[in-house]
Amino acid sequence: MMKKTHVLITILCASLLTGCASVLKTTGMDRELFCIKVSGANCQKEKNLIYIGAKTDVELIADGKGLFVLLPLIDLPLSAACDTLFLPYTVPYTLSKDN
Repeated sequence: MMKKTHVLITILCASLLTGCASVLKTTGMDRELFCIKVSGANCQKEKNLIYIGAKTDVELIADGKGLFVLLPLIDLPLSAACDTLFLPYTVPYTLSKDN
Protein backbone atom coordinates (compact mmCIF):
# COMPACT_ATOMS: atom_id res chain seq x y z
CA MET A 1 0.00 0.00 0.00
CA MET A 2 2.80 2.41 0.95
CA LYS A 3 4.66 1.77 -2.32
CA LYS A 4 1.53 2.55 -4.36
CA THR A 5 1.16 5.82 -2.47
CA HIS A 6 4.74 6.82 -3.29
CA VAL A 7 4.21 6.03 -6.96
CA LEU A 8 0.96 8.01 -7.00
CA ILE A 9 2.61 11.01 -5.33
CA THR A 10 5.52 10.86 -7.80
CA ILE A 11 3.15 10.78 -10.78
CA LEU A 12 1.13 13.67 -9.34
CA CYS A 13 4.25 15.79 -8.78
CA ALA A 14 5.56 15.02 -12.27
CA SER A 15 2.24 15.99 -13.85
CA LEU A 16 2.28 19.32 -12.02
CA LEU A 17 5.67 20.10 -13.55
CA THR A 18 4.45 19.56 -17.11
CA GLY A 19 6.36 21.89 -19.39
CA CYS A 20 7.10 24.32 -16.60
CA ALA A 21 10.17 25.84 -18.28
CA SER A 22 8.29 26.28 -21.55
CA VAL A 23 5.38 28.11 -19.99
CA LEU A 24 7.57 30.36 -17.83
CA LYS A 25 9.94 31.33 -20.65
CA THR A 26 7.38 31.72 -23.43
CA THR A 27 4.97 33.85 -21.42
CA GLY A 28 7.72 35.91 -19.81
CA MET A 29 6.64 34.90 -16.32
CA ASP A 30 10.25 33.99 -15.53
CA ARG A 31 11.18 37.65 -15.86
CA GLU A 32 8.34 38.73 -13.59
CA LEU A 33 9.08 36.10 -10.96
CA PHE A 34 12.87 36.08 -10.87
CA CYS A 35 14.50 39.02 -12.60
CA ILE A 36 12.39 41.88 -11.32
CA LYS A 37 11.25 40.64 -7.91
CA VAL A 38 14.34 38.73 -6.81
CA SER A 39 17.29 40.50 -8.38
CA GLY A 40 15.68 43.86 -9.07
CA ALA A 41 17.03 43.76 -12.62
CA ASN A 42 14.97 44.61 -15.66
CA CYS A 43 15.53 41.50 -17.79
CA GLN A 44 14.82 41.48 -21.50
CA LYS A 45 12.53 38.87 -23.08
CA GLU A 46 14.39 36.23 -25.08
CA LYS A 47 14.60 36.94 -28.81
CA ASN A 48 14.54 33.27 -29.84
CA LEU A 49 11.62 31.51 -28.18
CA ILE A 50 11.72 28.39 -30.38
CA TYR A 51 12.05 25.40 -28.01
CA ILE A 52 13.12 27.80 -25.23
CA GLY A 53 11.81 25.53 -22.46
CA ALA A 54 13.78 22.51 -23.68
CA LYS A 55 16.90 24.68 -24.10
CA THR A 56 16.49 25.98 -20.55
CA ASP A 57 16.14 22.45 -19.17
CA VAL A 58 19.29 21.32 -21.02
CA GLU A 59 21.23 24.29 -19.61
CA LEU A 60 20.00 23.50 -16.07
CA ILE A 61 20.96 19.84 -16.46
CA ALA A 62 24.43 20.79 -17.70
CA ASP A 63 25.01 23.31 -14.90
CA GLY A 64 23.18 21.72 -11.99
CA LYS A 65 23.79 19.15 -9.31
CA GLY A 66 21.48 16.88 -7.34
CA LEU A 67 17.86 18.01 -7.37
CA PHE A 68 18.66 20.71 -9.93
CA VAL A 69 19.44 17.93 -12.42
CA LEU A 70 16.52 15.65 -11.55
CA LEU A 71 13.69 18.16 -11.97
CA PRO A 72 14.83 19.54 -15.36
CA LEU A 73 15.47 15.95 -16.48
CA ILE A 74 11.84 15.10 -15.70
CA ASP A 75 10.66 18.36 -17.27
CA LEU A 76 12.70 18.06 -20.49
CA PRO A 77 10.39 15.75 -22.51
CA LEU A 78 7.35 17.60 -21.21
CA SER A 79 8.85 20.97 -22.15
CA ALA A 80 9.73 19.65 -25.60
CA ALA A 81 6.11 18.60 -26.11
CA CYS A 82 4.85 21.94 -24.78
CA ASP A 83 7.33 23.86 -26.96
CA THR A 84 6.03 21.97 -29.99
CA LEU A 85 2.51 23.17 -29.18
CA PHE A 86 3.84 26.74 -28.85
CA LEU A 87 5.52 26.71 -32.29
CA PRO A 88 2.66 28.62 -34.03
CA TYR A 89 3.44 31.50 -31.64
CA THR A 90 7.19 31.18 -31.15
CA VAL A 91 8.23 30.89 -34.81
CA PRO A 92 6.52 34.13 -35.98
CA TYR A 93 7.68 35.92 -32.81
CA THR A 94 11.29 34.86 -33.36
CA LEU A 95 11.20 35.73 -37.06
CA SER A 96 9.78 39.18 -36.31
CA LYS A 97 12.57 39.84 -33.75
CA ASP A 98 15.27 38.89 -36.28
CA ASN A 99 14.28 41.76 -38.60
